[in-house]
Amino acid sequence: TLAQTLAPGLDYLSATEQGKYDPVNGRITWQIPSLKPGATATFSTTVRAGEVGKELTSLVRLTAGTRTLATSTKSIKTVGFAAPSLQISGIETPAATGRGFDTPYRLSNRGTAEVTGSQLKIDLPATLTLVKITGGTQPPGNKSGSLVITPKQGTINSGQAQTIVVTVQAANSGQHLLQSQLVCDQLKQPLARTDAITTLPGGSTP
Repeated sequence: TLAQTLAPGLDYLSATEQGKYDPVNGRITWQIPSLKPGATATFSTTVRAGEVGKELTSLVRLTAGTRTLATSTKSIKTVGFAAPSLQISGIETPAATGRGFDTPYRLSNRGTAEVTGSQLKIDLPATLTLVKITGGTQPPGNKSGSLVITPKQGTINSGQAQTIVVTVQAANSGQHLLQSQLVCDQLKQPLARTDAITTLPGGSTP
């Protein structure tokens, strides 16, 4: 009989070769009828870690009746992954020229590890003028058309989000292309998107 006792913090998903799982003691067992000299048999278990940053040790024991033939331990360290995302809202409805309108950016993390060093980069077209930024700061001397915005909290924890609202204004009606990027320590390439903002003459109804 081969038995693997899972470390607390590991959730059982499946086992090969008809392994039977006992949720009471967290143990998977396999019955081995016979094994010829020189032969090998392989058994595996698929598990999921419930916590990040833990070192979890499982025990494997091979027995024949009441006699223990061999034991082994295996330790794994659980790590998380960051999953940053970038959404923009408030641009679906046309805005009026000559008035400031808000473009909220949502910087979120759907992963299990924190996102660090996050920055929002925006290239404003010449047809749009920056009015103000809420929820983030720019470095001194930053060009008005190339915005580099750091959220108030540079670290985005698992399941959380930061919102930056960029208020802009257009002098003329038409369509304006807004190019945005989210950069952070966990991304080799930034998350980039291009959005169109439509403005209508003042007093027009969409």
